[in-house]
Amino acid sequence: MTEQRMKEACKEYARCQQNILSSSAERRMAELDAEAAKAGLRFHMTNEAGYMNPHFIGEPKYELVAISKSKMNTSELRELAVNLGADRKKLYGTSRQSILLIISQLEKEARAAV
Repeated sequence: MTEQRMKEACKEYARCQQNILSSSAERRMAELDAEAAKAGLRFHMTNEAGYMNPHFIGEPKYELVAISKSKMNTSELRELAVNLGADRKKLYGTSRQSILLIISQLEKEARAAV
C-alpha cells in the first residue's frame, strides 16, 4: 500500500465513519478494513478522546498503524486470516498458534505474488 493510498484510505474511512448509519458506508468501511489488513495494517483514530466528547466539533481523524498480532485474540486473528484469503470454516477449532502460522504463510504468499 503506497503512502498516497494510505492517506486516501484514511480520509475515506473518516468520511464513512461520519455516515455510519448508511449501510453502504458500513460496507465500504469493511472493504477498507480488509484492504488494510492485507497490508498488515489497521485504522487507528488519533483524536478518539476528543471525538467521544459530546461537544466535539470536527471530524474523526485516522491513521494506519501496524497490526500487533501478539495482542489480538483468536477471533481477531481468524478474521485477519480470512481477509488474507484463508477459509473461515477450516479455521474454527484451530489453535491461536496455528492461526498465527497460517497468517505468516499467507503474508509470505501475498508478498511473493506482488
